[in-house]
Amino acid sequence: MTEAIQKKIVRDNPLILGCLFVFIGFFSFSQKHNLITFSVADGLPSQIVNDVFQDNEGFFWFATQDGISQFNGHDFKPFEPLKALEGVDAVSIIQDHKGRICIATNTSGVFIHDFKTTRVIDAKVGLPSNVIRRLFIDHDKVLWILTSEGVAQVVNDKVKLFQDPKNLFKQGVLSMTQTRNGDYWFGTQGNGLVRLSNGKFTYFDEKDGLQDPYIFSLTAHGDSALAGTTNSGVYVAKGNTLSKLAIPEIENAWISAVLLNPRGMYIISSVGLVHQLRTGKIEQITDQNGLTTNDLYNGYFDREHNLWLTSGNGVSCLRKEEILFFDKAGGLSDDKITALCILPNNQ
Repeated sequence: MTEAIQKKIVRDNPLILGCLFVFIGFFSFSQKHNLITFSVADGLPSQIVNDVFQDNEGFFWFATQDGISQFNGHDFKPFEPLKALEGVDAVSIIQDHKGRICIATNTSGVFIHDFKTTRVIDAKVGLPSNVIRRLFIDHDKVLWILTSEGVAQVVNDKVKLFQDPKNLFKQGVLSMTQTRNGDYWFGTQGNGLVRLSNGKFTYFDEKDGLQDPYIFSLTAHGDSALAGTTNSGVYVAKGNTLSKLAIPEIENAWISAVLLNPRGMYIISSVGLVHQLRTGKIEQITDQNGLTTNDLYNGYFDREHNLWLTSGNGVSCLRKEEILFFDKAGGLSDDKITALCILPNNQ
């Protein structure tokens, strides 16, 4: 992937042939963040990208509004084993324990591809709706399908409806996670947050301090769940307690996803990427310092710990490598750099 990104830099900047001239504001070398962006010009079927996933072989899969695309690190290739997948509005992609690629769509249910055949799971075989919101695989390797009109499980390749006592799931479920202690958490479409623990359902809404009943994202953090809303930031749910994260930058933001890694918490939102370091310090990446848009749809860490950000304006990859600064104090003969040369051995 590193080589491919290097090639893209050269391809998108024809001046980089033998020597690479560095001017103020020239491409990413003058930027604070190590970002590279992919768009329809690079082969994506659409600028609107809903999800990204890296499979067991290292290939990337992109779910866009106009079809699915595979990326091998160099080229994008449309994925269309069935005519029904041509130009489909895809919303979510994951891989199950059998190595099958599971693709959720906004119109046609779920497609499960085992690299030989493609199976369709839709309302005809028991789904409550063909409008899929998200896919999730639990600790027991069970595939959950969240739809606009209910929830289903795929157990031994058979569809099984899953209902809650108040029948709130029938009004739509947007997100799901399972915490370390085995509790299931469901983010509903307008009915708040639901916890299932040892067979018992617990409901969280405005009376519990939840200011937004639309829970668009859920992320497990130990025994806690991080709930991202559509206009009220992020909440921390643990057991029967619920509290809001005090981060002013996302106070009224749409939270598309919350990711965790050793460097802290990454909040993918409608105000860009908000990174809360373990020290508590906040870093924000927006269209003012590298992103093509602030309205981000999803985020994903790949095997090399690069962060991929999907949006309505293509995909951005925030590379894990830190930008290294070299100056006179560090051994350079002068702080004014006029050119960099790429040697034959790529040094």
